[in-house]
Amino acid sequence: MPSSRTRSALACAGALAVLAALVLVAFAPAFQARFVQLDDDYNVLANPHFRGLSRDHLAWMAAASWNGNYQPLSWLSYAVDHALSGLDPARFHGTNILLHLATAAVLFFFARNLMMRAVAAASPFAATLAALFAALFFAVHPLRAESVAWVTDRNDLLAGFFFVVSLSCWWRVACAEAGPASRTPDARRTLAIVLGSTVFVAAVLASLDTSDPDVLRLRPLGAAGLGLAFASLGVAVGFAARGMASSPAGRVWYCSACCAFLLSLLSKGAAVALPLVLLVIDAYPLRRTGRAAAARLLVEKIPLLALSLMAGLIAGWARHARIGTYAWVERRTLLERAVQALQGLAFYPWKTLVPRGLVPIVDVPAQVSWLDPDVYLPVLAVPALVLALWRRRAPAPLAAFSAYALLIAPALGLVPFGTQLVSDRYSYLACMPLALLLGGACLAWASSGSRLSKLVAPCAAAAVVVLCVLTSRQTSIWRDSETLYAHQLRFDETPRALSNLAVVWNDRAEDDPARREEWLERAAALSARAIDLAKSRGVFVPEYRLHLGTILLNQGRLEEARAHLDWFVGERPDNMQGWANLGLALVRLSRCDEAVRTLQRAVARREGSADVWRILGLAFEGQGRTQDAIRAYRRALDLAPGEPTATERMHALGSGR
Repeated sequence: MPSSRTRSALACAGALAVLAALVLVAFAPAFQARFVQLDDDYNVLANPHFRGLSRDHLAWMAAASWNGNYQPLSWLSYAVDHALSGLDPARFHGTNILLHLATAAVLFFFARNLMMRAVAAASPFAATLAALFAALFFAVHPLRAESVAWVTDRNDLLAGFFFVVSLSCWWRVACAEAGPASRTPDARRTLAIVLGSTVFVAAVLASLDTSDPDVLRLRPLGAAGLGLAFASLGVAVGFAARGMASSPAGRVWYCSACCAFLLSLLSKGAAVALPLVLLVIDAYPLRRTGRAAAARLLVEKIPLLALSLMAGLIAGWARHARIGTYAWVERRTLLERAVQALQGLAFYPWKTLVPRGLVPIVDVPAQVSWLDPDVYLPVLAVPALVLALWRRRAPAPLAAFSAYALLIAPALGLVPFGTQLVSDRYSYLACMPLALLLGGACLAWASSGSRLSKLVAPCAAAAVVVLCVLTSRQTSIWRDSETLYAHQLRFDETPRALSNLAVVWNDRAEDDPARREEWLERAAALSARAIDLAKSRGVFVPEYRLHLGTILLNQGRLEEARAHLDWFVGERPDNMQGWANLGLALVRLSRCDEAVRTLQRAVARREGSADVWRILGLAFEGQGRTQDAIRAYRRALDLAPGEPTATERMHALGSGR
């Protein structure tokens, strides 16, 4: 007969095979999906900066705050996809699915170890099944569809993978050191950890110039400062590892946890709360308690806290460019932000249990209505739930909810960062504790020996099948932009969805010449309705007029288009698409002198875009300035190699690349 270790390995291998099969089945529609006009167009299709692995490309990835996010590792993953298959959406979607599967696999092993410790009566085989259920409940839940099927949310997938790896590495150390923490932290070691972490933070801040909202720059001697910073962090990590782990292997695991945490933060700053989550796990299930526990447990987290602090500061810099973008969000009072936070705290557990009506856009309302059930129910329910868990002293539910609340906190809107009230993708990390709690509850129920314990396995299997079906359907709505926004509008007619669908129909007009005028007319009507609805709700943003102006430009209603676009660039002077479209409207109005002055103002503000330089070339041609036109086309081709109009005009002017 095979040994217990062999049986355990076979059970784990079988569980991983089931996990992989169901994840691939649930998200199979994503392989056929395209890029969608919900940031994919801006982040991937219109962004040439990540398309290469040269020194310049890597430098941009390391420093950019594109679209309000600092995510160098995510850009690198896009660059690898592009190097392998160009802009083939199947490659990008396939990478998302594989990353999600890898995260689920690591979570399975973490869940198995966690449950074997938390439920002492459980057999290894029962713990394996419960861990498989927890991993599947996380992996094939419809709330995951947005993160997996949306290319732009690659950053959450990468951050989630390294988060779970970091958690698993730290668990290996903590389990070996679990029990009453009676040892007092060594004073000299503590001083070295504190000093090393402090020098790391100070040196990074002194080395980086954050005056430019678009790119991090190194100050003079900044490279040396970063070297000092990470050397100091290495010293702090080394001393912390020696203090936490009594064996060389444990110290390696601790250092690995810190490295994985750093990689998670370089993917996206979503996991900044990890050190606090580790303190929750210290309390339960590890029960690392004792008089000296608080000091000792805090000291061993100091290097991780230093990384969290730096990630938070850099994320704040990256978001700074968006401040003032959404006026009604910035004006919300502290009470309104607290209500929004309670809504978020209630939304994700509720949608975990009842995953219906999931849509990509749920915007912050301009005003809080206290008569709305979506407002007063969370305000009443969340404090009541916390109080009930505290009074009943239920350690597992209380620990799971605490970890969930810490992980979701950055997305609750207490610090404004966008128009989203809630979003499915924010649940990617935060709902892991809820899945683990449900898996643990199933294991405890199955191990109880009650009459109903035999129903656990079939009920869990049925739940997984239902979730797979629902997730497959939810993934299908991300097939293309029109399907996505049509789904949104079935549930909620938001101005953003209306305006974005108008852009989709505007693009459809180019692909369907026979019905071009019909599509443009429908797009213009939809865009105008989006503006009217946004103004009536107090949630208007200038981009709605950019969309309408672009559609009018394509309709040939040039003076109307110019008026909208001229107003837009006054509101959003850093938006190069607005300048490009305004310049094109002026060129088509035969006002080439004004077009040149307008576009030169644009490129004087920022580097410009391929569209701006291409249209500037057309304006120069209209003035008869052939050599200036050639230089503008060359700049356009530098930014977007192979750009068709610039290439065609270069050849027409007798100047190839």
